[in-house]
Amino acid sequence: MTGDQVKAYLYLLCEAWLQEPRATLPNDDRELAEMARVDSELWEQMKESILRCFKVGACKEHFGRLYSERQLEVSRKYDANQRLGNKNANKTRTKREVNAKKRISSSSSSSSSSAKKEEKEKESAAKAAQPSTNQFSDQIEMIIAYLNESTGMSYRHDTKSTQMVIAEHLKKGTLIEDFKIVIDSKVKEWSCDDAMSGYLRPITLFGDKFEGYLQVARREEATHRAEIDEARRKQIEEDEHRAFMMNRNKEISKNC
Repeated sequence: MTGDQVKAYLYLLCEAWLQEPRATLPNDDRELAEMARVDSELWEQMKESILRCFKVGACKEHFGRLYSERQLEVSRKYDANQRLGNKNANKTRTKREVNAKKRISSSSSSSSSSAKKEEKEKESAAKAAQPSTNQFSDQIEMIIAYLNESTGMSYRHDTKSTQMVIAEHLKKGTLIEDFKIVIDSKVKEWSCDDAMSGYLRPITLFGDKFEGYLQVARREEATHRAEIDEARRKQIEEDEHRAFMMNRNKEISKNC
C-alpha cells in the first residue's frame, strides 16, 4: 500500500475500535471514506487495496460488517481479560469480607479461635496428602476460567482429566500466557466452524497436540507483528521522502 493508503487503513482500525460491535466497520463506502479521512473520489481509487485487509462478517455478532481478523482477536482478548479481571476482583472482595467476619468471630471467643486454628491445620494436612496436581490448582482454575470466558462454555476446573492434562504442561514450565495464546488462536480458527467448534474443550486444546498448537499460534503472532512493523516502516519512509521532496522544491524555488 502507498503511504496514503496505510494512513487511511490505520484511521479505519482506530474507528473500528470505537464502533459497536467493537473492531468492526460498516460495509458502506460513504461512511468508510469519512472514517478514512478521504473524499469519495480518492476512496474509490484506494479502497480495493485497503479492503483486502478486511473480511465481511458471517457470524451473528458482526454479520455483514467489515472486520480485521487480528483486531477482532485483540478485541475478544480484551473483553475476556476485562471479564476475568472483574471476576477476580469480586472474588478478592468476597475473600476479604469472609476474612473480616472470621476476625470478628475469633475475637469474641478464645475457644472458637482454637477450634478454627485446629480446623485450618486439618485442612492443610488434607491438602498436603492430595495428589500433586493440587499445587497447580490456582493456575488451572485461571486457565479454565479464561477458556470459559472466550468460548461462552462452563467447563469445570476440578475435573480430574482436565487437571491432569494441564498440570502435565505446567510441570514442564509452560506459562499461563501460553495457554491463553492457544485458546485465542483456536477460538479464532474454530469458533465460526460448526464442525470444529465442539473441539474447543480442555482435553483437545491441552492434550497431545498442545505443543503444536502453541508453536503455530506463536508464529501467527510473530507474523502479524512483523506485518505491522513493516507497515510502520514504510509509512516512516514515505513521510521522510515527502518531507525531502518538499524541502528540495523549496530550494529550487529560491534559486529560481
